[in-house]
Amino acid sequence: MLSADHKARLRRSLDTFLEETAPSAADLRHAAKALGVIPITDDRQRDFGIRLSDGKIVSFNRHEPFDLHVIAVPNAELAVLGHAWTKFPELVAFVPTRPADAIDCPACGGSGISKHEELSSGLACYCGGLGWIFRDGWSTKG
Repeated sequence: MLSADHKARLRRSLDTFLEETAPSAADLRHAAKALGVIPITDDRQRDFGIRLSDGKIVSFNRHEPFDLHVIAVPNAELAVLGHAWTKFPELVAFVPTRPADAIDCPACGGSGISKHEELSSGLACYCGGLGWIFRDGWSTKG
């Protein structure tokens, strides 16, 4: 359950997004409003964001049908959250603290910047620029 503070942070971030004038924001505005989602980044044909109603990380199509799916893979969630606060600074409250059993991200060696060229989603790295990932975070949460 989201706290009132977290809900307010999400609402302000969505409002900030909806006020953006960049062409990329205009292309996502309808989906953001219809789904109640703050768009964070995209990965080829799907966009990723944070749903206002519950703070869940979701993927969706930017055009109808939106085909919204909740993401339940911890490291995928982490990548989106890590990137989210760089776009919307007050969303830093959603980024988890690195647990003791986390590992340095193998893609960036803990630097937060990928050494791979194929990242097209605007992410600094698969870890969202945080430099770490959950040890067993590539499996779906139960």
